[in-house]
Amino acid sequence: MEAVRDEAVRDEAERSAGDFNVDVDGLFPRSPDSPAPSFLWCLWGKLTGWTSWLPRMMRMEALLGALVSLFVGGPLGGAMGATVGSVAIEVGRRRTKQTI
Repeated sequence: MEAVRDEAVRDEAERSAGDFNVDVDGLFPRSPDSPAPSFLWCLWGKLTGWTSWLPRMMRMEALLGALVSLFVGGPLGGAMGATVGSVAIEVGRRRTKQTI
């Protein structure tokens, strides 16, 4: 008896849902409007953002010293980067004193 009632309920549900039209494409479009940006494009955006933000947060001389130490590497690179940074700062100070 229970199985017959479940079957009748299922048949009634199928008949009543027969004219039910749901526009699934309106809810979930098949293709996105704009494709997601690639990994390299996101990386490029972050890199250009950093290059515009970093000089405002650091002195250019210190940034130059850090770049020298990064590319030379090792203990010698650290010492060379510190030297380049301090020399660049001192040159900038002396140039400012001469113009005043």
